[in-house]
Amino acid sequence: MIPRSADRVTRNVSKVQADAVFQLENGARMDQKTFHALYLKTPDGFKAELIGGVVYVASPTPPRHGRPHARVVHWLGVYADDTPGTDVLDNTTNVLGTDSEPEPDACLVVLPSTAGA
Repeated sequence: MIPRSADRVTRNVSKVQADAVFQLENGARMDQKTFHALYLKTPDGFKAELIGGVVYVASPTPPRHGRPHARVVHWLGVYADDTPGTDVLDNTTNVLGTDSEPEPDACLVVLPSTAGA
């Protein structure tokens, strides 16, 4: 179960940070520019994504997620090291248009200088 974003606010955050977190509630609908402006105001450690105009607040990451995540990142790193024109990213924000700003656990990038778009 994904916790409510309000539950993730600690006592040591400013009113601006708390207001941003409350607006980034699970299921909230907004465009990417609004999401990004609010996300920049959240406290360190707060994680949320915008997918198809809908806000998703991340839940804490348990070991059952962390172990395979580490293996996938390692695998992609080895692949990228041996494959010219590629790069690997870990937990990096990606702006994908006017209604999406996900932060995938890992991704392989084909560099535009080689064959990517």
